[in-house]
Amino acid sequence: MFIEASTLKKFSLRALDDELGAVDDLIFEGPNFKIRYIEADTRRWLPGGHVFLSPAAFTELNRENETIGVQLTKEQIKDSPKPSEFTLTREFEKSLNSHYGWDNYWLHPLALPRTHGPTFVGQTPQSPIIPPIREYDEKTLPDERDQTTKTNRQQVPQDNETLLQSFNDLYKYELHAKNGEVGQIVDCIIDYEDHFIRYFIIDVGGFMSKELVVLSTEWITEISHIDKTVTVSNIDQSLISNAPEYERETLFDREQEQIIYQHYHMQPYWETSIK
Repeated sequence: MFIEASTLKKFSLRALDDELGAVDDLIFEGPNFKIRYIEADTRRWLPGGHVFLSPAAFTELNRENETIGVQLTKEQIKDSPKPSEFTLTREFEKSLNSHYGWDNYWLHPLALPRTHGPTFVGQTPQSPIIPPIREYDEKTLPDERDQTTKTNRQQVPQDNETLLQSFNDLYKYELHAKNGEVGQIVDCIIDYEDHFIRYFIIDVGGFMSKELVVLSTEWITEISHIDKTVTVSNIDQSLISNAPEYERETLFDREQEQIIYQHYHMQPYWETSIK
């Protein structure tokens, strides 16, 4: 099931015992756009107003009633750890996961960030400017060390660091393509079941006009928080500006995905080993 972030923010979060609040932000793992936390606005009943919830706690998404089920009680959420000044350190994540009984996702081999993801320039509240190189233990095979040396090792954090990013921070960032600027990031499309930000919605319209197209996050090569830009260096500007128009009222499904990938002459993610 696909849903826009802007639509998701209109839904009510419902805990096991009462209404909880609303979605405020998506916190994703930079290199692979995997959503690790939902930042919820709970100011109506909880002082401080913001908590972080893993997608593992989310259940049914009801489009008709505009609600999202959360498999937690308000008391559990009230007593949960809160980050200092909204900085999501690894220590905070450990504390949060321990409180709720969630897995530490970074310890699972398949959950490590993909090394072919975008480069990040500048610092966000969720991530260090340059994540330290991962330390290997004695169990690591020599060929694994060699392979990591050949790849972008800065994408793999140490145990105490994260590569988490805020989607809200990217709103209105300029999109730069192969030969020029082509529009602004105005929304994203979420894969609700797999918890990925699959696509950015780009406004490529000119002054006083609005024309939306979709671009896969797979193709992003750089995100600069200094210049407030998102770069896709291997796709021509004209190919993006002439992409099929995205209509918010139309159900986004696999057929729409196929049209997008065919337009960009790219292999679909569901046909590759990396999902």
